[in-house]
This record gives sequence, structure tokens and C-alpha cells, in this order.
Amino acid sequence: MVDRQFSDAALAALYDAFCAGSPDFAFYLPMVMSARSVLDIGCGTGALLHATREAGHAGRLCGLDPADGMLQQARKRSDIDWILGDLSTVAWDREFDLVVMTGHAFQVLLGDDEFVSFTTTYTNPSWDRPQTSRSTLRFLDQKSLSVFLSDAGLLIEEQYGYWDRRPLTQASPEIITIARRHR
Repeated sequence: MVDRQFSDAALAALYDAFCAGSPDFAFYLPMVMSARSVLDIGCGTGALLHATREAGHAGRLCGLDPADGMLQQARKRSDIDWILGDLSTVAWDREFDLVVMTGHAFQVLLGDDEFVSFTTTYTNPSWDRPQTSRSTLRFLDQKSLSVFLSDAGLLIEEQYGYWDRRPLTQASPEIITIARRHR
């Protein structure tokens, strides 16, 4: 089920303002620019693919997201393919040179007991009442993530502890992973 903050168009319109300055785009942009065709899973408002086009990428760009509210924001650019759905609703096989899940999109893939649930409340003077969205995220440790990716047919190539590519340690605030399909 998609969180309301992503499915509701009015709340989705606020997303980029709350996430401005996210350091993950500097990490992803060089990889995206070097690929001829790119799929962004959980593309949200399409900010990464918008930035990619603005930087001069001329190849195929495709964003996939299950939240219509987010895609309404993404569709402000029509030179990128925007697909409403998730990986269970599409049948692509090796159509893209690069597939990314930016930021923390991976954490909405729930499947074990390491969950954190929270509620976000939005207010606006023009609204009749506050708007709330309930979210549940998954947090995996490095070993659990490795097993999850292996079970999905992926091989880890690199891992970092933050978007600036610092080494992954027990104290790292992130687990940034680059993986590829087993050949």
C-alpha cells in the first residue's frame, strides 16, 4: 500500500521541498549520465531523471513508481517515460543499461521484522484540517541486505557508508549498494 504522502497529489507536491539538497543525486548522476538507458525504480517526483535530462542525457529515461501523486509531479517533463506501477506490474528483461533506486526507496520493500512505523502530519493555512500519512520502512543490516540481494539474483559489486563513497563500517549512517545481475 502506498503511503498517503506519496499518493495524494497535494502532499506529493511538497516532497521535493522537504528533500532539497539530498546528497544522493551527486552519487547517482555520473552513473546515470554514462548509461544509454536508465530505469529509476521508485522514481517519486522524477527529480533525478529531470536533473539527468537537464544535464544533457539524450538516451532513454524511464521512471517507475506505484504512487500516482508522485508521478503527477514527475510528468511535468514529457521527454521521460513515466510508468505507474512496481516491478510486479512490468515485464522488462535487460532493457536498461542501469537500474537505480535512489535515496531510501529500497526501504519500502517490506518482508521481515526490522520495521519502523511513523506518522507524518502536514499543515497548511489554506487547508481545513491537518493531513496525515502513515509510513512503514524496513531497515536491514549489511548481512541481511546481502542475503536479500543474493536471493533476488543480484551480486554486490560495491558498498559505501555514505553518498560521498566513504567506506562502509559498523558506524556508517547508510548502506549504499551497487549490485548487478548474476550473469
